[in-house]
Amino acid sequence: MNEVIWSDLAFEQQSQLQKNQPKAFKKLKEIIKQIRRNPEEMLRNSEPLKYELSGFYSYRLNKKDRLVYRIRQIDSQEILEILECISHYGE
Repeated sequence: MNEVIWSDLAFEQQSQLQKNQPKAFKKLKEIIKQIRRNPEEMLRNSEPLKYELSGFYSYRLNKKDRLVYRIRQIDSQEILEILECISHYGE
């Protein structure tokens, strides 16, 4: 998996994590690296979301924050799409 697409919200949130929560930011980078290396294994370790977030998965960064992402196929290429990475499903 070569490409990572950040929503505008997630891009802003990762900057906030980097400034305010360095441990969570470090974990975020590691999780993204793991997803890119082995997406199938990470999907098994993530929580599938429902309703309006159906198709997305959640991975815990810390007690409060979650990485919300999905893996998409575009032109036979897997792409990691990150929706958000602070808070719990839009709180």
